[in-house]
Amino acid sequence: MSSGNHANDPPGDESNALDTARFRTIMEKVVDQHSTTYSMCIAKSFRWENDNTAADQDAQNFQSVLRSLGFKRGEEFVISSNDVTPGWTVLDEFRTMLKEAISYEGRTIVFVHYAGHGTEFNGDLHFVDGNSKMSFRVYQTFFLFVGEQSYLEGKTNVDVVFLFDGCYSHLATRSSVTTQRVVEVLAATDEIAPDALTPPKHASFTGKLANELAARKDRGDNDVELAELMETLRSKSPRRKPVHGLHIGYNSIRFKFPAVSTHGHPPVAQSPSLQAVFAFHISESLTEEQLSDFVSWIRKLPSNVGLELEGVYETNSMRLILRSAYSVFSKLAGLPFINLICETKPPQPSSTGPEHPRCGSRSPVAEKG
Repeated sequence: MSSGNHANDPPGDESNALDTARFRTIMEKVVDQHSTTYSMCIAKSFRWENDNTAADQDAQNFQSVLRSLGFKRGEEFVISSNDVTPGWTVLDEFRTMLKEAISYEGRTIVFVHYAGHGTEFNGDLHFVDGNSKMSFRVYQTFFLFVGEQSYLEGKTNVDVVFLFDGCYSHLATRSSVTTQRVVEVLAATDEIAPDALTPPKHASFTGKLANELAARKDRGDNDVELAELMETLRSKSPRRKPVHGLHIGYNSIRFKFPAVSTHGHPPVAQSPSLQAVFAFHISESLTEEQLSDFVSWIRKLPSNVGLELEGVYETNSMRLILRSAYSVFSKLAGLPFINLICETKPPQPSSTGPEHPRCGSRSPVAEKG
């Protein structure tokens, strides 16, 4: 672990730093591995009537996802080719789902699945039909109604998961609000390769989700966290990488598999399939005692978290360089005090090599001076 204390270093943008008092609380939320039990599931898959992406097949893959998680079949909604206001139509369907979820007293999960094309226009994500003649804005249709100023604010019993199987899905962004509820996004592509994983050239994103969930159930896993599931899919996708993010909250949803059969083999704890190295910027320096306590806490975490403190840098504030499972980073990605340095495969044990490999073509983090 490297460290530095450079009084003459440039201060950087201190406005993006997290209040140090919140640092430990957020980290504890991010690595929390409790599973959530839902008494109600409301799910719907959206696609265009005018579609050329085999979205009808992905609607069936979505049903397989729900079935693997122990939920009933979701509804399917086909946007008519004669609809002159598709955004309003989809919004009406979505608001009906949310109204039902809010009115229910038990813990409710809402799944929204979309399969089809997407595109960027003036910095906004739009979902478009097969001829690119009809479209609707994703933020105004979906995210606006689950955000900080929505009717869901103050509700702690409604979680929402968006599964976007289309282009440019990475434009969906997050909020930094601290809340007990979760709004989670699983999307087909990232900012490096924003073209869809559309059949028949490639296995669809929803199909990969369904297959991975089925494989985990078959090997006897007791539960699955969405962020960790996406980490695995990302590690297996060398060209077009799916992406995970939290729009609201800091903890990814973990589901218990129903009626798990281990075939005589107990589930084995899995190590991270992909890692991230990132900087965590906090407003005031931690004391030596606080740092020591943080490192001791890290060492007690489960192996699949893969969290390590690799460096500490001080100016007028403090930057911690952390290595973790990619799923840990993805729960923080998009926050102003988090900066990705690189993603990398986990280091292989070696008696002669360095403890950690270089991050792609980048050099390892080093102390200034």
